[in-house]
Amino acid sequence: MSGLGGAGIGAAGASLVQRAKRRDDAAAAAAAADRAEAALASEVVATARAEIRAWWTNAQRVLGSLQGGRCLSAAEYEAQVREELKGFTSAFYRIPVRVHPERTGSPRPRSFADHVTAVSNRIVEAVHRGESGRVAGGELADLWNEGFAAHREIAVYLVRCAENASGRPYPAGSAGSGYPLPAPGPPPDGLLSPHSHPDGPPEPN
Repeated sequence: MSGLGGAGIGAAGASLVQRAKRRDDAAAAAAAADRAEAALASEVVATARAEIRAWWTNAQRVLGSLQGGRCLSAAEYEAQVREELKGFTSAFYRIPVRVHPERTGSPRPRSFADHVTAVSNRIVEAVHRGESGRVAGGELADLWNEGFAAHREIAVYLVRCAENASGRPYPAGSAGSGYPLPAPGPPPDGLLSPHSHPDGPPEPN
């Protein structure tokens, strides 16, 4: 084989090696981008879950105070609710479309926000009445169950988002480490739990 032929083969081999390296580099870059996107999506979902959990925790505290006949500031609670809903909706709308369980049909973020806002408005109205009198126990029970149902529905939906973001299914009844599905907390004294209320939300499987 002539020196020229050997040089040509060597150049062709080097070119193939370079192309293979570029493919490997591109694949590695794409994989790194996918991991970064998944991590960001998981973080946004976690933020949305924390915000809606804070909303429900605060709502339970307020309902418990009303049940106990304690006077609350409606203006203060309204301000807290606005901040909680702002944080939740902001995080929810940042969740990438690809991780939503439902990618077609009516937008769930809007329906979720409307649902939570409606429950919040009813609780605010009850707090206003509680400033000058006592709120009926039956109304508080209904509000507790409505709030629980709203929180549970959203939390379960967000678990599915977290699964899609991570690519890993979570065990039934759990959302993995740090992401437990919300179990019904103890309602304020005298309030009915979702298990005992005839119209209460069923426990998800």
